[in-house]
Formats: sequence, C-alpha cells, structure tokens
Amino acid sequence: MFLIDWCETSTAAYRWFIHKINLQTGADATPARWIGGDFAGFNDSNEKARAALLEVPNPQKGANPLIYLAFATGTHEDNGTVAPYHGWLLAYTTNPRTGALAPQLAYSNTPTSCGKGGGVFQGLNHGQCNTDPNALSPACDCYMDGAGYKSGGYQNAPNWGGQGGGCWMSGHGPAATAIGAIRNSSGEPDGNVYIFLGCGNGGFQVSESGATLANGGQTVMDFLATPKGFSTIPFQSFTPNSPASGIGPPILPSVCGGNGGPNCAGCVPCKYTFEAMNVADWDMSTGGVVLFNDINGNPRLVTADKAGYGYLLTAGNLCASPTTDAQCVGFAPGDPGSWTFGAAAELPVPPGVPGPGCTARNDGACDRVTGLAFYDQKPNQPAYLYLWPYRELLVGLQLSDNTTAFTGQGPLTWSSGSSTTLNYTLPGGTACTIGTNCLTDQVVAGDMLQFQGCTCSGAGCPVVTTVTSSTMTVNIPPPSACTAGEAQNFSYSGYFVNPKRDSTPQARAVGFPGGAITVSAQKNEAGNYVDGLVWAVAPNANSSTANIRGFGTLYAYTAATPTTSLTKVYASTDIWCSSSYAEPAVANGNVFVSTFAVSTTANSFTSCPTGSSLTSPPGSSGILVFN
Repeated sequence: MFLIDWCETSTAAYRWFIHKINLQTGADATPARWIGGDFAGFNDSNEKARAALLEVPNPQKGANPLIYLAFATGTHEDNGTVAPYHGWLLAYTTNPRTGALAPQLAYSNTPTSCGKGGGVFQGLNHGQCNTDPNALSPACDCYMDGAGYKSGGYQNAPNWGGQGGGCWMSGHGPAATAIGAIRNSSGEPDGNVYIFLGCGNGGFQVSESGATLANGGQTVMDFLATPKGFSTIPFQSFTPNSPASGIGPPILPSVCGGNGGPNCAGCVPCKYTFEAMNVADWDMSTGGVVLFNDINGNPRLVTADKAGYGYLLTAGNLCASPTTDAQCVGFAPGDPGSWTFGAAAELPVPPGVPGPGCTARNDGACDRVTGLAFYDQKPNQPAYLYLWPYRELLVGLQLSDNTTAFTGQGPLTWSSGSSTTLNYTLPGGTACTIGTNCLTDQVVAGDMLQFQGCTCSGAGCPVVTTVTSSTMTVNIPPPSACTAGEAQNFSYSGYFVNPKRDSTPQARAVGFPGGAITVSAQKNEAGNYVDGLVWAVAPNANSSTANIRGFGTLYAYTAATPTTSLTKVYASTDIWCSSSYAEPAVANGNVFVSTFAVSTTANSFTSCPTGSSLTSPPGSSGILVFN
C-alpha cells in the first residue's frame, strides 16, 4: 500500500513523504521518500495533498505500476505572495529489483509568470499584473479591488498565472483507463493508459505554439502512460471558454480588465467562462472525474465544478480534435466537445439577475457537487449518474444519447414570442407532484426542447438553462411558429434526463459540503451488475461551512430505474461527526466510513466542533465499519 503524510520536521518546517507500506506489519517496506527533495520547485510548506493517490499499471514491458499524487491549495489558499502555491501532478514507481520508491514525474500546471501576481488575501492586495503582463493568450488579468467580489477570506483574480491551479477534487484522486481502452484514429486500441484530473482556481494561458498549456488553472487534463514511456505534460486538455448553448457558469458583470483603481475602476464583463469561475471561486472538478462508456460504447468523462455545472467530455479526445492521436489544448468558443449540464438543481445567477439559484457573489451559497458515481445496469436497465449536491437531495440522472426524444407530461406556455421563461402545468391545469411529474423529474438543464406542431432543428431549438418544478428558462425563445400564450406539448432530449431523487421524507437536504457517494453491486453469471446500492455519507444541516462540522449518517438507497425513485433502505444510528469529502468504501460485504470524531459510551458528546475547536475534536476519529 502507498500513502503520503505531511510531517513537521522542525519548528514551522514541514515535509511531505511517500511511503510503501507492508500490510502485514504496518511498517515501511522500503525507506520513505521526501517528496520535496525529489522534485525541484516543489515547496512542501505551501502545498496540500487533498486528492487521493492513484496506482495504475505501467504499459512498459517489465515495469512496475505508477503511483500518481495530486497537490492543491497552500497553507491559507493564498494566491498572492504570502504563501504561493501551485497545482502539481507527481508520479513515483518502484524499482523492479529492489522495490525501492523512485521519482518519475513532476508537473506544475501554473509555471508561467503572468506578471506581479494578484488577488486579495485577508484584506491585503497582492498587486495586479496588468502593469507587467506576459504576451501569451488569454491576456493576464490579475487585478481585484480590495473589497473583493466573493465574500469571504480570500479572493481570486480573473486570470493570474504563475501560481494557483490547485488539483484537489474534493478528495477524489485522478482517474485512469485500462490499458488500451482508448482507440487511436485507425480504430485500434492504442495500448496506452490515460490519467485524467481536473484542477481549480488559477490562471489559464496557451503556449506560443498553441498545442500545449502555459498555465492550466480551471482545466481538465490527461496524461499518458505508454509502452515507450509516459508524458511529462498534459496530452490533451479542456478549459471552459464560452458554452454554445448558454448553459454554464454565468459571465460576471464588470470584474475583468481593471486598471488598478479603487472599486475595480475600468473593469468590464469577463470574456471567458474560466475567468468568471476564478472570480467567483467556482473550482473545476470539485466532483472529481468519473469514466464510463456511453450508450454507443464511446469512452466518456464526466466532472462537475463548485457552481454545480457538469461537463461531459470524450475520454481520449478532450479538445474535440479531428484526430484522437494529436496533442492539443481544448479552449474555443462554444466549448466544442463538451456538453455542459446542470448537475445541481439550483444553479448560480449573476447579482441583480432575477431567477432561481444562488447568487454568484458567494460560492458557499451554491449547491456545489463534491462527488459523482456511475452505475451501469445494462442490459436490463439504463445507466445512471449519481450525485448529492450541497443543500439538495440525492439524485440519479439517467444516461441517454442526446437524440432520443422523451415526451413531456404536460404542456408549456409562455407570455410572448420573445419570452425565454416557460411555465408548466398538467392537463386540466392541475399542479404537478414533486418526485413524480414535475419539470424537475423530467428535464435537466442542458437538455434540448421540441414542440408539437412547431418543430425546430439544431441550434434553433431552445436549450434549458434553469429548471424548477413548474418553470424553466431557455437560452432562446421557442420557434416563431409556436404560439405564445397557448399550451404547447413538448419533448426533450439530452445526454442526461429524467432525474430520480430521494423518495423518503428523511435527509431531504444535505449539509456542507454535500454527500460523499459510491455505488456497489453484485456481478451475475452473465457478467452483468445487479442489485445496485448507492451508499452515501451525508452531513446534517448543522454542517454549513468547512469550519462547522455536523453529525454524519451513512445511507443506502436502491439504484434507480425509469419507473422508480431512489428508495432508502438503510440509515445508520451511530453518533459521529462527519469527515468532509470522505466517501464510503465497500469491500467484502463491509462499508467503511472515516469520521472526524466518534461518540462512545466512555466519551459521549452531543455536538460537533466548530471553528478553532476543529483542532480539538470531542472524541477520537477513526473508521466505522458497517456490515
């Protein structure tokens, strides 16, 4: 087993170590390695390893597996000069002869200076780089006024390079394919392993050649392990530019391009989605990265950001390149190759813009997604993507093919030909029943609409941007042939449709940072997975921020089908404080749950710690085992 730890070696001096553990003795099988001593430029004190490790087979003949490590935010999540940090992907292997750990790869995703730094931390403005930018594109934009845009302790500038870009993914590790799972342009298995990860707030720029990254904040990227070696820089990447349909994190008003004056003097609306994500602290890939094959057998990748938006990409072709064999950077208007959708039910809206969802001024109020799990029940039932956003219900999104049309259960009306707000009622004007036939039980933001008798095609069809039980907004008005004010029957299509939510009265909403989930199933004689269960660790509503922990509960739900909702079949009764981001692990009929503190007969408690008391939990932490 491989693990890493952060040790205080002297007063205020810290070092990261990687260990190879003998599971029979619990001791180091070979000497531990000091990570900072193995990789130049890696600052032990300023980096935090918030993602799990990943071990993958090495396609090189006779080589031992590769162990990948991702690093993220610094000591204070500071993007200025007090404790600058970077996103890192590191890799080790073991010597085939001695078994000793050996360093292999060190990649920083924000190595290119974008001027003098930027951003605001604890009221201190670290300068703005527009006075000393580099010449790369998109242009540096490191200014934020001292008041900041997001309420909270720190603030990110729109495009600050040379630091940031933490790869943390809410504790999830990078994801990898099997050897040869991706096919080359000739349609043959390419013999490679693809390693995927997503990184959050930080500057983004393309190199002068246009084929590689200079800075990779707010970016999903892949690395290759091949029979000839492994890539030391991303092979392909995807960074949100501007979604074609208008479904995606909203562009924020007048927070980019400042000239350094007070109150963001000279600022204009941001041009790119990733800039708005930086300013509002909407990290990419807080939901981790999940790999699966779609209905047509194509390899897919899905991830979600802190704003609650999901991104469906093609594994092995992140940037929609004409050839899967080409190294490339995916950053273009319309975000080609990406289907963006509403993973959370409530999505952000810019300040001053009416509509459902959280305000874009404070990411903590958004229904972030911190975990994803995929379960394919073929050939008998469709596949579902499961997630439990902060403040919402556990939900399963049915996988579809983006072309199959599903018939809506009631008509839509709108007030005028230019209206983009559609109202929903059932025949006879009756109200819908949540969990059965409301819009939120049918449509996912990102789905496309068709109307009976007034059809449309391609980009001329409205795409749903927000949805509630009885209303939805779309990116363009319905086709002009449709008559406003009259009830119109509709159908919808998308890659994810027909959400199935928790049907029980308990656990209607989950506390911060959302539910941590995994899926288990049995494999029958035909090789299909059956009897699927969705396991979730859910903090209660008292858990409202990273500094306020709530009691946790382990839940189990039966997997959804097109005719059933998610049905709770188990809820734990033990008293324990939830450990943020730690998903349950299932093995040999047992479920393992890590905790922040456990109440026992000898040491019972009635509340979980907050603030400074996080360093002094009321009880011992540990792993609970359920069977």
